[in-house]
Amino acid sequence: MQKGIVPAPAMLKSELLPESPQTTAPRKNFLELLEEFVLLLRQRGYKPNTLKKYNSTLNHFREYHKEREPVDIEAYTLQVHNTFLVFLAEGYDFHPNTIASMVKNLKVFFKFCREEKGINLHADYLKLRAAYIEPEKIFLTEEELDKIMGLEMNHKLSKVRDAFLFACYTGLRYSDLFNLSTNHIVDKGPYKVINIMPQKTMSTQKKLNKRVEIVLVPQALEIIERYQGRSIKSLPVITNQRIE
Repeated sequence: MQKGIVPAPAMLKSELLPESPQTTAPRKNFLELLEEFVLLLRQRGYKPNTLKKYNSTLNHFREYHKEREPVDIEAYTLQVHNTFLVFLAEGYDFHPNTIASMVKNLKVFFKFCREEKGINLHADYLKLRAAYIEPEKIFLTEEELDKIMGLEMNHKLSKVRDAFLFACYTGLRYSDLFNLSTNHIVDKGPYKVINIMPQKTMSTQKKLNKRVEIVLVPQALEIIERYQGRSIKSLPVITNQRIE
């Protein structure tokens, strides 16, 4: 009143209950967001093989991060990206396709940051590239497969040989081969088939929800029968790393 101001309820309220300054949580840097993203994939039930690829990308970015200032997600430019690629190529001598796979993982991560976290990314994220080299496709002839079948090996190596040959005769990828059980073998009378739901996802990232039947040729059937009755698994397939 001394100042000639007519008091109003809102004014009185603001004087008696002043608003406390809003504190905002510090923004996470690139590495922290990538860690959050990989954890989220695990919580969403992604398959172990998929998680393994993202964890590999995360671990290598951790190594990259150790000797550098924290990278701001909004400042991830082509220059930063190219520095990371050089780090991978020179520090680990990775094949270009391994690096290209990591870049593919980063693109999925950036999509998560933009669509789910609402982060304004630098326009360069749309230009992220890594050279991919089309691998040479090789195959074994029937004569070469017969030679491998006829090799004398110890008990452990013969199991690896049988699993490899079975994959050649059926076209099964490792994940399906590893999970193959006696329940997947169906007797059709004059012949037997493998009836499975493939584990692999299609390029559209949609599940191939369709069962397939693979006829067991005599060589594949011979391998299956060799291990019949030993366990619920059709073949004694060991981990992919030990096979290699």
